[in-house]
Amino acid sequence: MNENLSDTTNLDLSLNNTDEQVEDLNNENKEVKKQNQIKSRERLRIVDKFGRAYATGRRKTSVSRLWLKEGTGKFIVNDKPLESYFTRETHRNEALMAFRYAIGKFDIMSTVKGGGISGQAGAFSMALSRAIINFNPEFYQDLRNAGLCTRDSRIKERRKVGHRGKARKKPQYSKR
Repeated sequence: MNENLSDTTNLDLSLNNTDEQVEDLNNENKEVKKQNQIKSRERLRIVDKFGRAYATGRRKTSVSRLWLKEGTGKFIVNDKPLESYFTRETHRNEALMAFRYAIGKFDIMSTVKGGGISGQAGAFSMALSRAIINFNPEFYQDLRNAGLCTRDSRIKERRKVGHRGKARKKPQYSKR
């Protein structure tokens, strides 16, 4: 009988120890899971047989398809040089924002469709940042912190029935 009683006290003590050990194991498991997630998030270099990285970018209703490869720094957008396609300085700055975080000389060939010049510049910028990440994944964190990896999903709201020409413009209210 005494042996049974001593076994239960040992079990109680071992349960207390296991609670602390379980907490330690949970903490260790969380750390291991975080490390595994980081490893699984590691990005691979994605290039074709010609050494080009491809990416697609979207902004408003514009879509940009972009090919990036190491080269001399030649930028071609819809068969035109970048400076003649994006004539405004603000559009060129927005389009080339990703190069502030990338190192190296690249040749870029891109096709841009839909929307206006501002949306096309945003789509080009998104495609460029994604292509840089595909070409060299080391730049991912810098581009991510700069907000260049997140798609801007804002688009024009549709016109509603009974509104005066715009999505939210309503007729003037008259009390009588």
